[in-house]
Order: sequence, then C-alpha cells, then structure tokens
Amino acid sequence: MSLNVVMGNGQHDLRSEMLTMIQQQFRQNELLTVFYIVPNHVKFDSEVNVLQRFSIMNGNDDSELYAQSRLQVYSLTRLAWALMKNTPDRQPDIVEPTGLFMIVSNILREQSDILPVFSRMQTKSGFVSALVAQLVELRASNVTPENLLEILEKSADNIFLRQTLNAKLHDLAIVADDFNARMGENQITGQETLIAFAKQLADLKLSNVAFYFDGFNGFTSAEMMVVNQLITTYPVTMGILGDPEKMGQQREGDVFFKPMTTVEQLSITARTAQQEVAITAATKMRPLSRTAQQVLGAWACLGEYRNFTGSRDEVHLNVFAAENPITEIKEVARRIRRSLVDDPTLHLRDIIILSRDLTPYQAHIEAVMSQFELPYFLDMDVNMMNHPLVELILNLLAPNKFQYQTMLAILKTGLLRPTFENKIVSHDEFFDIVSHMDNYLYAYRPYESRWRDFSRPFKLFQVTRDDDDTEISEDEKVNNRLEYLRHFIVEAFDELDDGFAMAKNLRQSVTHLVLWLQKYHVTDALLEQRDDFIAQGNLSRSQQSEEVWQMLTKTLDEMVEIDGERSVSLTDIVTTLQAGLSGAKFSGIPNNLDQLMISEAGIVQNTQYKQLYFIGGTRQNLPAQVKNAALINDAERSIVQPALQSGTNPRYLQNTAQQQMAEENLLFYGSLMSSIGSITLSYPILEPSGQLAEMSSFFKRLVDTFNSEVKVIGSIPSSAASLLKQYVGTARATLSDLVKILPVYGQTAAFKAVQNVISNTMQDRLERVLSAPNYQNDTTKLKPEFISALFGERLNVSISQLESYYSNPFAYFLQYGLKLQERATNELNVAQTGTLYHAVFENVLHELIVKNKSLRDITGDELRALVRQHMQSQLALPAFEILNDSGKMRATTNYLTRVCETLVLNLQAAARENTSKPEAVEQLFGFSKESSPPLSFARMQVRGKLDRFDKQDVNGEFGTIIDYKSNGKTFNWGQAYDGLQMQLLTYWDAAQQSAEKLGVAAIGGAFFAKISPEKTKITDKTDLNALFTGKLMPETFKYRGLFISEPAYVSALTTLEPQEKSAHYPVVLLKNGALGKIGVDAVDPDEFALLLQRNRENIITAGDLILSGYFPIMPVEGGLTYSPYLDIIRFDRALGDAYKVQSPADKNTIIKLLKGGQD
Repeated sequence: MSLNVVMGNGQHDLRSEMLTMIQQQFRQNELLTVFYIVPNHVKFDSEVNVLQRFSIMNGNDDSELYAQSRLQVYSLTRLAWALMKNTPDRQPDIVEPTGLFMIVSNILREQSDILPVFSRMQTKSGFVSALVAQLVELRASNVTPENLLEILEKSADNIFLRQTLNAKLHDLAIVADDFNARMGENQITGQETLIAFAKQLADLKLSNVAFYFDGFNGFTSAEMMVVNQLITTYPVTMGILGDPEKMGQQREGDVFFKPMTTVEQLSITARTAQQEVAITAATKMRPLSRTAQQVLGAWACLGEYRNFTGSRDEVHLNVFAAENPITEIKEVARRIRRSLVDDPTLHLRDIIILSRDLTPYQAHIEAVMSQFELPYFLDMDVNMMNHPLVELILNLLAPNKFQYQTMLAILKTGLLRPTFENKIVSHDEFFDIVSHMDNYLYAYRPYESRWRDFSRPFKLFQVTRDDDDTEISEDEKVNNRLEYLRHFIVEAFDELDDGFAMAKNLRQSVTHLVLWLQKYHVTDALLEQRDDFIAQGNLSRSQQSEEVWQMLTKTLDEMVEIDGERSVSLTDIVTTLQAGLSGAKFSGIPNNLDQLMISEAGIVQNTQYKQLYFIGGTRQNLPAQVKNAALINDAERSIVQPALQSGTNPRYLQNTAQQQMAEENLLFYGSLMSSIGSITLSYPILEPSGQLAEMSSFFKRLVDTFNSEVKVIGSIPSSAASLLKQYVGTARATLSDLVKILPVYGQTAAFKAVQNVISNTMQDRLERVLSAPNYQNDTTKLKPEFISALFGERLNVSISQLESYYSNPFAYFLQYGLKLQERATNELNVAQTGTLYHAVFENVLHELIVKNKSLRDITGDELRALVRQHMQSQLALPAFEILNDSGKMRATTNYLTRVCETLVLNLQAAARENTSKPEAVEQLFGFSKESSPPLSFARMQVRGKLDRFDKQDVNGEFGTIIDYKSNGKTFNWGQAYDGLQMQLLTYWDAAQQSAEKLGVAAIGGAFFAKISPEKTKITDKTDLNALFTGKLMPETFKYRGLFISEPAYVSALTTLEPQEKSAHYPVVLLKNGALGKIGVDAVDPDEFALLLQRNRENIITAGDLILSGYFPIMPVEGGLTYSPYLDIIRFDRALGDAYKVQSPADKNTIIKLLKGGQD
C-alpha cells in the first residue's frame, strides 16, 4: 500500500494527472474499483466533470453519455454511507441537535451543585447551545476535557488564563463525562459520523480498491481519522496544492501552508504504518487564459508578500470601483449581458460571482438579476427558523398569543386558516379578511378577555340598518367575517391550550401538538403552499415545505425519545425547539441547468468557470475579520493546541480566529482558481452604512503588480456616449439609466440611438418613463359623471368641510370625494379627548336646561358630581372603551375627569358674570325635519351643529353661540375673508334664520370656548417655587370670537365700569365708557353685514368649484402640517407647486376690502 501525492499550483491540472493514473491502473488491473473523493459541496459538478473527462480520455465523443461503475465519485460522508449501508447492525444512532440540547440541559439541571462556573452561566441566553457545540467539537476532535487538563498542568503560559481555563475545564469534564455516559456506545452526534466510519473501516475487507482525493486543502479532525485509516490499509492518491520542492520548509502565512502541512501530517501516518510515500510534481497544465495563469502565479507570490517576477504582458485583469453595492452588482450584470452577446458559446453556467461576504448584496440581487433577465442560483444557506411553519409553532406556544404582534405573526403565516364547507379558506380570501382583522386589532388592541367576550362583537365598521333593509352591506359582511375568524381563533387556541394543560409529560404534549396541527389543517395549508410554489416554477421554495415538516417531526421525535416521560413547561418546549431548529438549513436546488452561480468565497467551487467576478473587495471584507465565539476561546486554545497536534496521534480543535485569518490568502487563491478565463475584481466606494470604503489589500497588490486601470462606475452615466458605451444592458435596465441623463443629454445623437432601440420592445414604458422629468404635480378637472358619482347633483356639506376645501382643495377631494380614511389607532388623541369633553359638557348642560337651571344656580360640588356622572356614562360607550382597558388608561380617565371638572367650572365662572342661560346644546341645523332648516343655496345646502346656544338676556332680545374648541382659537379676519374660518359666521347666519324658534330676537355674538387645560407659560420671570407647590395659577379662561357692538348686547355680556375689562369675555371699556379696541372682539353691525355677505359668497364659490370638479394642489401655508395625505399630494415647490396667497389678518384691512368690493 502507498500514499501518492500529486502536488502543484493552481495552474496545474491535478485532476487530469490523477485520471491518467486511474486509466493506467485500470489497464493493469481489470478488477480495480476507484473511489474518487471530492468535497461535499461540489460533489455533483465534480462527478459530471470527472466522468466526462474520463470518457474523452477513453476515446468517446464529448456529447455521448458515459457511465463507469469502476470509477465512483463520492464525498466522504457519501462514501461512509455507501460502504456501511450493508451493515445496519453496526450503524450508530445519530442524536440530532435537539436531543443534544435536552441531554445537556438535563445534566446542568441535575449537576448544578458541583458545577461552580456553569451553574452561574446556564440561565444566560445561548449558553446551553454554546456548551453543546463545545462538547460536539471535543468529541469530533477525539479530545476529552481530561486531555486538556493534563496539557494545562504542564503549561507555563499565562497564570490567569490557566486558572480561568482550569475552572472552565473542570466543569466541562464533569458535563462531558455525564454526556458521554448518557450517549452510550451506540449514539453519536452528527459530526461524529466520520469518526464512527473510521473505526469501522479497520474491519472492512475491501479488495482491488484505490482511493483518490481531489480538491481538498486540508481535513477536519474527523475527516483526518478516515484518511489516516485508509492510508494504513489501501493505496491512496491525493491531488493537492503546494510546491514539492519546498516540502518541510513551509511557514505559517504561506499561501500553501495548510495543504503542504496536511501532506506532512499524512506522510507521518503513512510511514508510521510502513507505507511508501511518493510526492511528485504535477506536469499537466489547466487550459488557462493568459490572464488567469499570470494572476494565479502572481498571487502565489503576493499572498506571501514576495515580489512577482513573472511576465505582465497580455494580462487583462478587469478592476472597477462602483459608487455603492447596488451600482456594483448592476455593473456586473451589465458586463455579463455584454459577454453573452459577444460570445455566443458562453453560457450562464460558465460564470460565477463570488464575494467574501454577500450580506450587503443579498437584498438587491433578486431585483437586479430580474431587471437584467439573468437566471441565477444563490448558493447560500437559508435558515429554517424564518419559515412560516416554525414562526407559527413558536408563536402558538408563546404565553401571549392574543397580543397584537403575536396574533398577526400567527395569522400572516397563512397556515392557520378556518374551514368553510369542509375546505380551508383560500389563500386570497383569508388574507383579505386578515387585513381587516389587522386594522381592527391595530385600532382597538383587544386584551384576551375582550377576545373571549362574544357578547361584544368585533366591529371594524359601524353599520346601521333600517327595518326594511333586506341586503347585507359590504361593511356588515366584513364585520361578520371578522367574528367568524375570531371564533375560529379562540376555539383553536383553547383546544391547543387545553390539550397542553391535560398532558402529563412531554410525549403527550408533542402528540397533542402534532394532532392539533393536522386537525386544524396546518399540514394541508403547507401542502397548498408547496403546490403554489411548484406552479410558479420555484422548485427551491416548494421543497422547503416538505423539508421543514420533516425537520419539525424529526425534532419532536428526538425530544420524545430523549425526555418523553418528563413533565415539561411550554417554555422548555419552545427553548428546545429553538435550539433544535436554529442550526437547520434548507438545501437549495438550482431551478435551471443554465444559470449564473452566486456564492461566497470560502465555499469550495469547481474550477471550470470561464468568467469570475469577485465583488465586495473592500479592506473591511477581504481578508475577512474572523471572530471565534466558542466556549473555549482563542487565547485558551493557543495554550493547548500545540501539544494536541504533536506526537503520533495528532488531534485538532477548531482553528483560532488568528489561524483562520492566516488562511485567507489561500481562500482567495482558491477563488481565483475557479476561473479558467477572465477575472474581474470590484468593490463599492461607499459601504451600505454610508462610510467610505477602501480597496482590499489583496486587490491592491494585484492591481499594483499588473498596473491595472481601476474604472469608476457611477450610478448615473456621465454622458450619453458613456451610456451607449458602458451602461447598455437589457432594454428595461438601460431605460432606468437613460432617464437619469434625459435633462442634460436628451437631444444628443447617442441618446436618440439608445432611445430608438428601446422603443422597438417597450414603446409604452419608454414614453411613460421619459415623460417623468417633465412631470408637473397638477390635477385635472373631474369629468361630470365622476363629480355626480362622488358628490351627487346637489351638495349637502358641513361648514368645516368647506373650510377644509379652502385650506387644501385636493385633500378635500381625497377625504370627502374618495373617502380615504387614516388607519384607526388605539391611541388617545386630541380629537378623541375633545369629543369626550364635548359629550360631557352637552349632557351636563342638557340636564340643567331640563331642570330650567343655569350653571350659576348650582354649587361647585354639585357641578363636579354631574361631570363625574356623565363621564362614567360616556366611558361605557364603545367609542371610549379604550379608557377602560388597563390601569394606565384608568389613570388617564381620572386625569380627564379632573380636567373636565376644571373646564366646566371655568364655564360656570364665566356664567356668573351675567344673566345668560343655556337654551340648547348640540342644536342641529340641516340634518332632519326636527332640526332647524339648513342654509340653502342654488346647488347646495349647509348643515351644522351649534355646541351651545345661550339666551343672553332675560327678555330674549339677544342670543349667543358657543363653539367648543380644543385649541385656543380666536377670530381671524383674514381667514374669514378667505373662507378658512367660516364656522362662527355660518352658525350665526343659520341661528339668525331660526332666531324665533330659538326664542330670541337676534344673534348678538358667537364665541369659541377653549376646552383643553390651560398651560402655564414658563419664562425667566416665572416663580418656580410657586409653580411646583401649585400656587401659580394658569391664565383665566376667556371666550374669544365676535360680537356686535350694540350697547344692549355688551351690557348683557358683562357689567363693567369705565377702564375695566371683563374676566371671561373679550370686552374692555375705556375711560369714557366706550368699547376699547385692543383685546375686544367687537364689530359694527353694518360691517358685520358685509362680513356675513362675504361668508355666503365663499360658501357659494366653494360649492361651485367642487361641483365643477376643481381640486388643485394649492394648500394654504400650514395646511399640510397635520395632513394624512402628504404621500398622495406630494407637494413640491421644485415641481412648481405653490401655496395659496392669504389675506392679511388685520381687521381694518379686511373691512376696507369688504367696503371696496375688492378681492
């Protein structure tokens, strides 16, 4: 037996050398079978390539199918399966990660008294998993904690490090001994499969066999055990990177240090077993391009910081720097498209894109490759933890299933769906109602008790039905479906929880969970998802449904097998499931035979690609910054590793981060080897974080050596010629770049040439995209049929709606035409508290009116009691149920009650200044026959509601209108003139029209009453001590608005002496007894008539404009501040949008305008 090593660099064709040897051996021994071993990741591609090349060597045509039973290509794990499949009695049981987690958790729980270090750490998140990983590593490396302790005793290293490691290893030894005892002789971890195979290899009697290894740079400890066993028994040939002339002289940091050291170690094993060792230099060369050949030669030197002395002629190393990662991946796609056009023999499967870290590109790859119409395979593991089934189960086992986020996570998996007529509800129908349920839950955030209170239905829409309604409205159907889904959810959750409560042990809990998943058709929904992906041609995603179910059931089986009879909590089940599934990955399947390969450097690749694009070559990413998070850290490993690796039985722990980083130059060499043709290196100038990035030192050494030009690719072409030369891809991709240069280069010949080519395939899209820079944010007049459908033939509006039209016409169209609504929330906002105060005031005053009393006629305590009584009545209504939901909200209720008491006491204080008496609250006009008549105009009528109407004097000569406002609003003459403040004037007009019905001769004034707590303004003169002790009172409550300067009305408002001002009304008397001007909201009756006429004209104008379909984007300044429609309106001065010009607020200026008839 012998160990033959064929050694060469990346330019040599080691595979061809070995296939030639195999061919010769086959001629010499017709009974010989060769096992050709390759790394697992490239097993399929390697098998195809090896058999194809061997077929050609034997004189067959390249296109002919070829099979060879004597030459079998395997990975090491597949070889183990193939050789051991006929000895089932000797097959060990593999304990999955879930089982390992449970075993270690049990050990920690039972042995905590004698584990001083681990007992403190076991409650930390991730500790148990880290301990499992460490135990698995030790077993896979055939190392025991006792081995490490022995080495430690002999070590003279850092005392502190030795002490901490000693304490850690002491606990580790106890856990490891117990762990090994529980695993027994016949149970192993997944990583020990090859160790078990190595032990059984000694007993296998194979004859006429030879083993060839291809593509390995080194072996793990477990793999090394298998290789060592093979070397001692059978002829082994290995093709490996290195320089045979320098064997024994390699140093750490050399490019080929790892493979050459591996050969050294294998040679020792062979010679110890009295086997011949032959190391020969490879002579056959790979069919490399001049560039690939020289770049590999250069890196073999540069990777070791030696100068490259080879020729630099005819080397075309392509290098570019892109503005950002998106621009970079777009440029790569563009170059690939051009290559496919230039070389008809080139296929997508001949091209590979590599990066040391694909994370910055992952989010953009799908969109870019779709835009450039490039099918691709992303060779990255996908974590099972993110699969909907895992999300569903982990959230179902959570203690707070009824919370908003958890409930939505469960529903949006699409796997727990109700049934209708024995069939699960379709995907589209289910997600339609889930979107409504989302809105309901978002708005009301019901607690679990509310979910279970079926006497109070979930109503997203408030529906009122007349007795003669026979059809159910769409809103009512939505409400009914919400209730159906609600009942289904509560029933399903209850059955799940009840089953867990009855379960006596883990076995019964797991059995119940699986049966529940089947009963509630989760498995059927999973199969439906699989079939949908198959129908879409997405084979990779379709396979995931089956893989995740198999993994889940396998994990649950493992849990039952290890700890089935123990009573466990749901938290334990969740923790164990997370541990078992956290490392589970989906095996990706390429959807096409001909597609681009996108992968990470460090994953073994085949070496037959014609083009390599190495992206993301920044100083940050290449070489990679490796971190080791193992339980035995890097500093501790450095103490024990040298001793472990010496002697006749070397053993290997996982490399330290420093050792892994020392191998980065070999990893980069392996990436460069993947191409036999062109090589393109690139990096982004800007990191995704926005920081400037520098070129990788690896790239820089090659760029400097070959004096390569580094082209800079911007996200926008610098000119039309540049577009034509550099940015042409697919029509769709090129169009997105074309539009970027339209404003500057739109008239150039190069621009027109590209435009003409694109117009052949996508004329409509071209026209739409090229018109974008000329976009004006204008609206067009609505057609009459649309106006009629949205607003009717005659308008029936509130005055606040017309004010909103003047404030923002387009927002009026969105709100009252299209009826777009903001998503309801469960947060208490100013509008809701204002509504609550309104309702309480209305009910308090209504009770006084019924009793023929005024606010003056009762005491403060009686008034407070009334407020509290009516506050409780309001809180019982559905609109305010949020205020009863939690302790926090009940505290808020107490605060609102106190504020409300204060506000009503303010109103009482004002009422004591005169003899006024409330006559009506919530006095409607224009709503029904019972209410006062509307203000009617030719094409519209205006409706409204007076919050309060007072008879100002005992004779009923004057009436006063009170309108409650949450903000401290005052009358603004300019806004009234422009139609932005029409409420008081319109209410005055409507009340004057119905004065007789209201029991007065005329309306004397209309005022805003601020119904929000006054805030104390703090200045540098504020007495903070008085403020903090509650002695500093806020400003006195005051009505603000408008009243006519009739002496009789002023006397009815307040009784003042000359030079005195009212405490609660905007009235000040001068020394001569006349009304003052500052702080007085009075208006001359004649001037008021003009103002009222202007208000009617504004109403008519707004109605005419609405019914003509005129809704320009022309808000007043400040009109967009609180608008929920900003994203729709997209107001932008750069697009020519402008604010509406407003009139000055000065009273005298407006009166001049009114008298002059000017606009």
